[in-house]
Amino acid sequence: MVRKKDRFWEHVEKQNNGRFKCKYCESIFAGGATRIKYHLAGVKGHDINICTKVTKEVQEEASLTIGEPNKKLKGASTSNKDKEREISSTSISKDDMLSKVFEKSNAEYIAEILLGVFVEGLLAKLRSIVIEQHISFEFGFKEGLTDLFSFLTQIQLVLTDVEKRQASDEFLRIWLAKLRYVAYEIDDVLDEFGYNILQQKVINYSPPSNDIINMANKIKIINESLNRLKDGIASYEFRAEFVNSIPEISFNMEIDSFLDDSKVSQNVGNNIVEATYCDRVTEITETFTQYELTEYDCWFIFKKRVSANERLLTLDLEKIGKEIVKKCKRVPWVAEFLGRIMYFIHDKGEWLSIQNNKNWDLLDDRNNGAFHILKLGYDHLRIPSLKRCFAYCAIFPKDCNMKKDEVIQHWMAEGFLEPSKEGTTVMEDIGNTYFNILLATSFFQNARKDVCGDIISCKIHNLVHDFAISISKSEILILEGDFVDNVRKVQPLFVRSDGKTTPRTSFSGDSFIKMRTLLLENLDFDDMLSNFKCLRVLKLSGHNIIRLPNSIGQLIHLRLLHILHTKIEKLPKSITKLYNLQTLRIEKCPELMELPEDLSNLINLRHINIYVGCWTRIRYRDWLVKNMGRLTCLQTLNFFIVGRDEGYRIKEMGPLKNLRGEINIYNLEKVKDEEEAKSAKLKEKDIFKLGLFWSQFYGELDMYDKDKDEKVLEGLHPHPNLKSLTIEWYRGKKFPSWINDLSLFHNLICIRLNFCTECEEVPTLGHLPCLRVLEIEHIDNVRSIGSEFYSYSDGSYTNTTLFSTLRILKLECMGSLEEWKDAKELTSAGEVLLVFPCLEELNIRRCNELRDLPNSLHTCVSLQNFVIQDCPHLSSLPGVPSVIQRLEIIRCGIDELPSGLQFCTSLQYLQIRGCTNLKSIPESLHTCVSLQKFVIQDCPHLSSLPSVPSIIQHLEIKGCGIDELPSVLQFCTSLQYLEIWKCPNLKSIPESLHTCVSLQKFIVFRCPDLRYLPGVPSVIQHLEITACGIDELPSGLQFCTSLQYLQIKDCPNLKSIPDLGEVFHSLINLKISNCRLKLLREGRLQTLVIGGLDAFPILRYPSIKYSHASLKKLRLSGSPTLNSLPEEIRLFTALEELCIENFDGMEALPDWLGIPSSLQKLSLYDCEKLMCLPILHLTDLKHLHIAGCPNFEEICADGSSEEWFKIAHVPNIIIDGAYIQGEEDSYDSEDFDKYDDSEDEEDYKQMQLRQYAYCFQLVEQLIIIAS
Repeated sequence: MVRKKDRFWEHVEKQNNGRFKCKYCESIFAGGATRIKYHLAGVKGHDINICTKVTKEVQEEASLTIGEPNKKLKGASTSNKDKEREISSTSISKDDMLSKVFEKSNAEYIAEILLGVFVEGLLAKLRSIVIEQHISFEFGFKEGLTDLFSFLTQIQLVLTDVEKRQASDEFLRIWLAKLRYVAYEIDDVLDEFGYNILQQKVINYSPPSNDIINMANKIKIINESLNRLKDGIASYEFRAEFVNSIPEISFNMEIDSFLDDSKVSQNVGNNIVEATYCDRVTEITETFTQYELTEYDCWFIFKKRVSANERLLTLDLEKIGKEIVKKCKRVPWVAEFLGRIMYFIHDKGEWLSIQNNKNWDLLDDRNNGAFHILKLGYDHLRIPSLKRCFAYCAIFPKDCNMKKDEVIQHWMAEGFLEPSKEGTTVMEDIGNTYFNILLATSFFQNARKDVCGDIISCKIHNLVHDFAISISKSEILILEGDFVDNVRKVQPLFVRSDGKTTPRTSFSGDSFIKMRTLLLENLDFDDMLSNFKCLRVLKLSGHNIIRLPNSIGQLIHLRLLHILHTKIEKLPKSITKLYNLQTLRIEKCPELMELPEDLSNLINLRHINIYVGCWTRIRYRDWLVKNMGRLTCLQTLNFFIVGRDEGYRIKEMGPLKNLRGEINIYNLEKVKDEEEAKSAKLKEKDIFKLGLFWSQFYGELDMYDKDKDEKVLEGLHPHPNLKSLTIEWYRGKKFPSWINDLSLFHNLICIRLNFCTECEEVPTLGHLPCLRVLEIEHIDNVRSIGSEFYSYSDGSYTNTTLFSTLRILKLECMGSLEEWKDAKELTSAGEVLLVFPCLEELNIRRCNELRDLPNSLHTCVSLQNFVIQDCPHLSSLPGVPSVIQRLEIIRCGIDELPSGLQFCTSLQYLQIRGCTNLKSIPESLHTCVSLQKFVIQDCPHLSSLPSVPSIIQHLEIKGCGIDELPSVLQFCTSLQYLEIWKCPNLKSIPESLHTCVSLQKFIVFRCPDLRYLPGVPSVIQHLEITACGIDELPSGLQFCTSLQYLQIKDCPNLKSIPDLGEVFHSLINLKISNCRLKLLREGRLQTLVIGGLDAFPILRYPSIKYSHASLKKLRLSGSPTLNSLPEEIRLFTALEELCIENFDGMEALPDWLGIPSSLQKLSLYDCEKLMCLPILHLTDLKHLHIAGCPNFEEICADGSSEEWFKIAHVPNIIIDGAYIQGEEDSYDSEDFDKYDDSEDEEDYKQMQLRQYAYCFQLVEQLIIIAS
């Protein structure tokens, strides 16, 4: 092979003094090919000037080659900002420690240019056009296409060899870059041609002759470029190779062995060890010494991965593998990574290639060795298009959860997944395989699975992300943080901007004209979209986006449109002209009310994903998408809304033969009968997650035929591969026959039955071999769960194990359920029947009539979490298994705890709440040696507590009749949190409290008979004493130098607060209410609350000056006689929040209020006479809350008074709980009295759910009335 001479020497003249002069700008500088290239490319260094007169073509060629300089420059070390431009097409976050550690590595590799698969895809498109002759070939168009096919075929034959040589031959690399530019031009022209064909199909449109002439001219210019490229490598000798984009590969390959985490124990004691081969990482993280792995250990790791799925190694491969392991230098992650890579390699030659790779010599580079190993693995990914898919993932933000379906849709839109001409595999399956390979080889990691066990997302390690950037830097541009791009000389193909800064170029000019992917956040793009004619992927996100411009219809090449977190209300009609669109994703756009009616014109659509936040509003619209049946390419449709009119009926689903994955079908009450339901042909569609939803209130109308629901559901027979089934608001009395069919649903993993209010019995489900999750809620007519739940009473199904794989069982809101029986009657004498052997979580909530539970629950040998709540008639509980870890008994009628509790050595969390009949707790509680959190609340007849285990960390006692605490508190050296609430009989707390050496938070609330508090440990950080009878604070408080939060409230017997000494140096939050503060020392207070006083002398103490610069929150609670604010407020220069309440005599706020300017939030509560605000000084206010100030509220009601104009500039105003200005989700700081109050957390959540349900019902009623 003859290597081409470096062309860049042609652009300089050698001077007599040995230096060189640029022919363009006549600058003189020291010689060297690297300096010449940097000069021409426009990269400034210490001794390199930028050429301002070089032609664009030469500048682009030079820019492409500076990724791998010929040699290191002595004096040309670039600045950090220039270096980022030189070695990467992205800016890396400066806060990313790992990125800093490996920053140097980014310059080590040339970004590979891989075009073989792409060119093959172009040939496939050409072949289709020429053979099928979609359009009359005039004006020499056919001849041009024939020549184009010939040129591409000739280039394709040598392309594989060219790609292999590019790393060592600079000229070939430049040649490939030019070919890439031309290839994308070809793709655009062919795509435009295909768009015209689609126009013919959809709207019977024939392109005018001018369009054909223009395309013919473009093809002619392209052919000339290809001819020059072909001639450019004529002097090389290449080996002809045929490209096969999809080598033989199993598309159903198993990767479970790579992702198996079942060996990780769920018990306490697991540790996560992160190994690194980088010295600088160890400077950042805590380290500990570990014995060195032996060579055998590394071989074991390597062999485990390379032999996954029972693959057997030949003797030759095993011998080579052991030599490779020797080169791993006993670094475990290297052995792991290469083992995963080589699982996919079967050729002995490739194994030898890895063994002899030069990158092994670089493994000793202790900061960059990781990059060399990643490069070694990347080089041996078998499929060129797989490499492109991985490199493309650099476009996603670091540390983001990459949704699997979204990533595959991106790859598909960019043309990376085109199947071979002989193949029948669809693009999505190819993408799924690629994704799994990258996950199995550790390029992807942290896979998340859904309840069915399917992978839904993953992450890329920051180091791997940096590596992806380094190999794709010639194509990808990322604008992040404070990085501002200065028009790059090489046109980026894939661009992402996080919206935190606007590029100076504003994406204008020629720099972005060939851009194929654009991901934008919070950027005003209204006038830019028309510049991006070649876009394949467009993702727009940000609350400031309120509409899409009509110009979006000009993006005729667009394959993927993703709209996220916007306030868009409707999509423009022009979107229905995007005939090439494959994927439409709309997520979290709650303002969206409708989609274009002619969306069915987009006949190439394969995926419609509209997620929660959108369909909650549009599910009731009959006109959502008309004639959906035309979209015969659809594979993903996560919702279908049934309408009554033609074009919206359920039969539109029938022609969608390729539909698979997940779908929810709404408004099923509008389906006429069983035959119409069958027209959806669900049984023929490979849907594995199916939701069937009726509307809530239709079943309550007198004229509604509830028997029809049974027939409709019978007709909606799903595919036997179904994994998840949800049925909601179904009004039939029985479930369909197909749900009990023994021959079906062997793959069913999850069943949810909600609001099936007329059903009288639960379906038989115990025979399902894969069922893991079962949720039954709001089935109000079921009175008993008996043998029919477990199996068939006719003996047609015999098995000694029922619900053999069930892990989660929920029974909730079953208002009529009285008993849940054992499965005993299904067994004969002497027969052993196992039920729920794998059950891990059992939740029974709000079953108000439930009286009996199965006695066999104690045999659930895997049960870890058991919650029983709001079952007031349940007087006893069966025994619990010894493996239980969490037990919650809330508002039940029990008078004793379940038996066997003393054997529960794994119990970690115990909560007993609202059990008014409970009188005692077993003394054996202390034998629960793993118990860490114990909450006992609202058990008024409980007069004493047993000893608690010494390992206890969190203890809450609330609303109980106890008169003393357990005396063994002195042994609870792990206790960190102690809270005592509303215990009216409590008279004392053990003196040993101060021996709880780990206690950090201590709260006593409303214990009026408690006259004395013992000393607290010196490590205490948070102390609250409210409404108690104490007359002095705990002794030794002055030694608690870690105390940060102190609240003393409503303690009438407490006459004074002693000098706390050095405590004030640590104290940050002090809240005193209805107590007299004797002395306040200097400190660094950030929050101060004072209440129940007629005056505030504390603010005049000389020592308060030490808090003037630190105090951020101040709350003053006055009395009816107070009519003014203390002027000392203005001295707190850092004050951000001020709350004023109960100043009944105050008619106006003083004019000085608002000084300091740091004030952000002002709250005014219960100031009955208040009428005026200060004229000035509130200009920086962001939040204003007013309640209980009737005069002022009346003045501001009309929005035109003088007082209103004083506050109209404030962004967020709330008056009496109503948002007058601003949004409910706007930022608001925590309330002064907000602290960790979790005792009613569950009640609060349920109250919210009830409120949401009520609002939801109201909306539906209004819709029904309106229709």
